[in-house]
Amino acid sequence: MKTGRISELESPAGPDCEMRRCGGNVKTQGKQAVWASRVLNFIGEWPAFLAVLLMGALSVAGITCRYLFRYPLHFVDEYNGYLMAVLVFLPLAWVVRGAGHIRLDVVIKAFSRRIAKRIEIATLLFSLATVIWMTVSVIQLAMRSFAINERSWTMMATPLGPVQLILVILLVIQIIVEIARGIGKRDARNEK
Repeated sequence: MKTGRISELESPAGPDCEMRRCGGNVKTQGKQAVWASRVLNFIGEWPAFLAVLLMGALSVAGITCRYLFRYPLHFVDEYNGYLMAVLVFLPLAWVVRGAGHIRLDVVIKAFSRRIAKRIEIATLLFSLATVIWMTVSVIQLAMRSFAINERSWTMMATPLGPVQLILVILLVIQIIVEIARGIGKRDARNEK
């Protein structure tokens, strides 16, 4: 069993990211933590990478068909919008877990340690509340879309319920990561 640092394959922040910073200690959480870390890395990396490639291919195909053949592909804008959502929300949990998100450490360092901890707790609670609110809103939207069989307005008439359900799943993953992050910070404070 590994102890101490986790490998580059398991951490979005690379080999310098300690396991407790990413949610716990390998000794206490064992194989489940490493497995969960690998799953989150896979979910965060590959679909987002493929979404970028697919967005580029769709855009090139749309432009080529529109200007070379005078035949516009009307579904390109719609599907690029879906792929943009995938690109934003899939890696979100991966980035937050590795502390790679935008932080205001320069501002926080100006305060005392005690106030800085309170600011961290307040921002964590605010982000958790925001993600929960977004999740509830998207659940309501998806339920309505399924109930009335809502479809996109483009010629593809894509059912919107399944697309919105995917967003719900991604937001639930984000909630789990935010809670784990809060627990990890609490455990780190208790160790000191």
